[in-house]
Amino acid sequence: MSDCIKIPLIGGREAVIDADDYGLVMKFSDTWRLLLHPNTYYARATYYRDTILMHRVIMNADDVTNQGLEVHHLDGNGLNNVRSNLRLVTHAENMRLRKGHKNNTSGHKGVNRSRQKWKADISVNSRKIHLGVFNTFEEAVAARIKAEKEFGYS
Repeated sequence: MSDCIKIPLIGGREAVIDADDYGLVMKFSDTWRLLLHPNTYYARATYYRDTILMHRVIMNADDVTNQGLEVHHLDGNGLNNVRSNLRLVTHAENMRLRKGHKNNTSGHKGVNRSRQKWKADISVNSRKIHLGVFNTFEEAVAARIKAEKEFGYS
């Protein structure tokens, strides 16, 4: 396993990369900045007027063979850019694998309070499917987990 290097970002945080990728990352910029993108921080730089993202540089995601693919951070941390934490996925896979919304108060993706009951839903192929309204949180979570298995989420 390769050693890791921390890259300081303008904005007060740091990104982590494999030592083997240091030359690649610094080839594009020696000044990386912090970018907040809805719920996650990423490392970005400007290269010939284009904004580039560190994780896409590392995964060569702009290569012709990877068109249409996105980089997914397995641990959900957009600043953890070690290769073992990154993988190329389709947009649909990336949406399915993302964390729940920050306004989700239940703590479980796809389960929310609805009046005095619990509502469960899931998105499949950009279509939201209502799984039902349940008396208990546990019933709603069970319905969501069952749907995740049915639609290949796990």
